[in-house]
Amino acid sequence: MKNTKKKKKLTKQGKIIFGLGGVVLMALLLLVGTILFGGNDKKENKPTPPISGEVTPTHDSGNPLADKYNPIWEEYSDLNEDYIAYLEWENDLLYNYGDDTTDPYPHLIVRSRIVDDKQGDVNIANSEYMRNDIAHDDRSFGQDFMDGDNAVDENYVPTDQNIIIYGHYVYPEKYGVDFLKFTPLHKLKDRSVYDTYDTFTLTFNHQQRTYQIAHVFNYEKSWFKDRQDSPVATNYSEQELATYMEKIETTYNDFLDTGIEIGPDDNFVTLQTCVENDENTLFFVVAKEIDRVNF
Repeated sequence: MKNTKKKKKLTKQGKIIFGLGGVVLMALLLLVGTILFGGNDKKENKPTPPISGEVTPTHDSGNPLADKYNPIWEEYSDLNEDYIAYLEWENDLLYNYGDDTTDPYPHLIVRSRIVDDKQGDVNIANSEYMRNDIAHDDRSFGQDFMDGDNAVDENYVPTDQNIIIYGHYVYPEKYGVDFLKFTPLHKLKDRSVYDTYDTFTLTFNHQQRTYQIAHVFNYEKSWFKDRQDSPVATNYSEQELATYMEKIETTYNDFLDTGIEIGPDDNFVTLQTCVENDENTLFFVVAKEIDRVNF
């Protein structure tokens, strides 16, 4: 059956009302779009503010130092709470090992904790890692370690002016190589070697310090009177430091003339090892802190 019902036509007034409604609707849509997606004005191209309460992660994946050293810190501090630093030398003067090495934990510095317990003799404390590695396994050349008199803060970062680190001189005839532990330090007596290996870093928990070698010398054990009047004092008065620096030049016969001066406002690190076939002499490398970065 054919539908003969006629459609109703809008009056003139109705058409006007309908047109105004469409304009209003379009305006509302544009307003909502602007609120949700922003305008097109390039001058107002502002970054989106962070969500309230959002915290930037400590282990920022955009920080190369954090990416490299935070996992190292977590691994070895979990293995042993005495882990304190990672030592790296420019151009690999130390720990330049091949795949087959008898040293399973290169670069790692542990600490003797005599300061924490306030008892005993520092020399006894310093014997803890003489023949044991960081995992407490028997190791004839031990683990490189920081002096028991060196204090650290709550983040295990050293607080003293002079950080003292010991490492074995490993006799080549015992292992057939001359590069284990601190043995290569003796090469620094040669100025041409110094020019290649004059800087190194110590990386602590969220902090890396860079050092430049200032002095290299032999120290006769007979010169030792007490720790404060020696290369293994952890802090110096201005006069004590001046006297020590003068002795390096006049008494200890510094092997190098680097021109690098260490003053009362400077921090430095002292590396000590033995001298081959000379039980009465020690070998010292003193390096000035030249940079410090937190990460």
